[in-house]
Amino acid sequence: MKPNEVDNTVQPSDLRRKRWSLKIIFLIALPIILVAAYLILACAVFDFNKPAFAFGQASDSSGQPIAIGPRPRPWAYAADKNWEGVYWKGEEWPFVVFAPVCGWWRHTHGYVAPPADR
Repeated sequence: MKPNEVDNTVQPSDLRRKRWSLKIIFLIALPIILVAAYLILACAVFDFNKPAFAFGQASDSSGQPIAIGPRPRPWAYAADKNWEGVYWKGEEWPFVVFAPVCGWWRHTHGYVAPPADR
């Protein structure tokens, strides 16, 4: 090799370092992507402006209103078309899949969980 030439050969240690850094990036990015997808799906499933009231319960013994979480959007749950008069059991798939989101929503909007959820 001449003095002014650059050595373009790839060393095995360089490949290992590159592979290791890609693994680190993947391990950091994957959970972030999964959490973001979960939250985006929750925004698509729920109408965060309206509560989903529990069936047959208006308030608890301390007078706080009871709600399961935010109300599912009409396309997400094919129940009664009269959405203003619907009461929920809490066993419907949006409330099960997005239970942490529902708990956060109840806490931030001043509702309490139905007695079975506590």
